Amino acid sequence: MEIKEIEIDKLRLDKNQPRKTFDEEKLNESVETFKNHGVIQPIEVDRNNVIITGELRYRAAKIAGLKTVPCKVLELTKEKRLERQLIENFNRQDMTLADNIQAVKRYMRSSKLPLQQVARKLGISDTWLSANLIIDKEAPKELKNALKKGQITISGASEIMGAHEKDRRRLTKNILQQAEIPEYRQIRAKVGILKKASNPVRSALLDDVITVNEADDIIQMDKEKQEAMITSIKHYKKTLKQIPKSIREGKVISEESKTFSDVIRKLNSELGATRTKMYKMGNILDGFHEKKVFGTISQNYKEPLLDVIGGLKRASIELNKSIEIVEGDLNEPRSKEE
Repeated sequence: MEIKEIEIDKLRLDKNQPRKTFDEEKLNESVETFKNHGVIQPIEVDRNNVIITGELRYRAAKIAGLKTVPCKVLELTKEKRLERQLIENFNRQDMTLADNIQAVKRYMRSSKLPLQQVARKLGISDTWLSANLIIDKEAPKELKNALKKGQITISGASEIMGAHEKDRRRLTKNILQQAEIPEYRQIRAKVGILKKASNPVRSALLDDVITVNEADDIIQMDKEKQEAMITSIKHYKKTLKQIPKSIREGKVISEESKTFSDVIRKLNSELGATRTKMYKMGNILDGFHEKKVFGTISQNYKEPLLDVIGGLKRASIELNKSIEIVEGDLNEPRSKEE
């Protein structure tokens, strides 16, 4: 092994290098560092000046306008070369999933070692490696792309892979549409419900019509009652969304709408549609009408709001009827045959 300065134009890229993508931010940071201080860590090359490790440093040095770079010349077999490249990239933790897995698969074919030994040699977890190999083989393209872009973690992806194959694509899209990607425990809870739910419940959960907690309540009901409850919840939430955005978000349009705005915020805080919360919402709406809080609101503002509240009240009555039927059914003594 020797270290020497080599003209940058004489270095060549390795077409079999596992890493295919490079972080632009890290590349730009390296360019600025090299302009001021040069390349400190040598680039590893073979006798033919083909880069083994350090391609990002090479690219940055070239952009920085350096004429020569320090290089460590190594003699390695193809297998050892790939092993070294993988270890380097795993340690830097900046390879994409696709780069990682394709390179590891090549290394496994070349070395003919079992998974556990491969993981040990590369300094990675065999559980992590196994999960990634399954994802690479069986995951829908939406999930692979999300992993590649860093939109979801390996832990989260592994939980998604625990769902039925037919649900994985929709579940991935559902998760990516959320404002914040849930942690793996939340995904696991959703997958657990999906595994034991009927088609209507699965569909409602994947479309965000119902929450995991709501689905957990609903799957305890008879099939016919499940569909009735989902329809009621869907109607209720759809009606609630008709409330003007300015009020839903607590932006008061005028002094006279403050009372209404306060009640709407209370309604939103109660939204969850577990059986207890749905009862509360029905009671709030009943009280809303009894207190006649609209008396001071101008007519042109009052009428559309009353229409929304009327729709909410009708939807809440539907929900409460469904709940009463279901609770009556749940409280009935079961026969031995059941």
